[in-house]
Amino acid sequence: MAEQAAGEPHATEVLTPNLFILGNPKAGSTFLFRCLKSGLFDPNRVCGENESTWRDCSGQGYLFTTLGSKKEFNYFGLNPAWGREWYEGVRLPLKMWRWAAAPQREQPAPRRKGDDPSVARNACSLAGPAAQPQASRRACSRFPIECLDGQPRVRPGCGLMRPLPPRECRDPRGSRRGCAPTRVYLSHAWPPRAEVSTRSLALDPSPNYFVNAPDAPNQLLDYERSRGAALGGVAALPPLRLIVLLREPAARALSSIRMMAEWRWERANASAAIARDVATLSLCTPSKASVRESEAAAALLPHLSDRELLRYRECLARGNPLNHVRAGVYVAAALAWLRAFPRDRFLWLETEKMRGLTAEQLAGLLAHFTQLPSPHLVGLPVATRAVCEHDRSQNTRAADQRLVSHSFSDRERAHASSLERTYRPFNRLLRSTLGAVPELDGVAWLD
Repeated sequence: MAEQAAGEPHATEVLTPNLFILGNPKAGSTFLFRCLKSGLFDPNRVCGENESTWRDCSGQGYLFTTLGSKKEFNYFGLNPAWGREWYEGVRLPLKMWRWAAAPQREQPAPRRKGDDPSVARNACSLAGPAAQPQASRRACSRFPIECLDGQPRVRPGCGLMRPLPPRECRDPRGSRRGCAPTRVYLSHAWPPRAEVSTRSLALDPSPNYFVNAPDAPNQLLDYERSRGAALGGVAALPPLRLIVLLREPAARALSSIRMMAEWRWERANASAAIARDVATLSLCTPSKASVRESEAAAALLPHLSDRELLRYRECLARGNPLNHVRAGVYVAAALAWLRAFPRDRFLWLETEKMRGLTAEQLAGLLAHFTQLPSPHLVGLPVATRAVCEHDRSQNTRAADQRLVSHSFSDRERAHASSLERTYRPFNRLLRSTLGAVPELDGVAWLD
């Protein structure tokens, strides 16, 4: 993978992700992503509204979030066959990241021009992809859907279109009378590397990398090496940084079951889903010997070879996202990621503790970890503060429904104690594996 990527001419053209949000579904990644996307470290706020100054900007760094419809890329360890050119996305002019108006201290961050469907039409034209550079055509080809001759079809060179055209567009007689224009959305796009600060960061919020993508650590390490080789050395680039969200695993498992049931992905009730996955966990053995008790399994984990640990993690990830219980064995993932990257690349955050921080506290923590500037964080705009502080009432009209933690019936809560017993040895091993992490001080479920 590294050799192929190093030879791709497109690899040096765009700013590629170097800050990653890892964790698990239902661990707070949407909350943290929305906070960062609200403009917390956006170049418009750090450097001003004139993008021509963003290259130097007094040597400061800032954070880009992608333009387009993608939130989770789910590339490393999950879909690498899509190709590096798809992952690097479409190259768009830096001006597309300029806010429509200067950010006001007490006003919501202005809507980015890149959110307009016309951006996708310009970058991935439905009229004919031949005018687009090869890299852009490939980046646009992963999720194309359109209505041709009354049928939804895939055609290379298109952006992602949601929703599908209304039923009238699928009239077998070919009539398009009364059809609303198809809404076109760009999958994702990044600015040219040459036009931004060398200290700038780009965000890939794909929590599934942590547990559900066993190959992700090594693939991401190859990505960092090839990225450096293509640009004259890894030392010339900001190091990859990894934010890992850890939620108490029993609560996360129950919340995952509820969410998957609401999406109609999980057909079993909570009791059956937990029983099924606990039984499957007992079949995931960390060695050739059969180890069915979590206490014994946890004792073996630190001593496994890389190959043995990978095999165990593949068992934990099998069937995701319906591996509600197995995905809570965080220590197996932590061991693998810590073998691939130095400890100083990680920021470990516990979900409930993170949600208890004020916006300024969370922003300061992120600024320190990413080495991004913090003076502008004094007196955050009201809208940014609202997005970066967890609303426990969950009554905010603008709240993303995926932020909802879910409440449970007494019957469902009865499962928590048995799950906590299952997780306890793994949680204790996680505490000893991570060592002294100030951000995890006082987290009771790790003891």
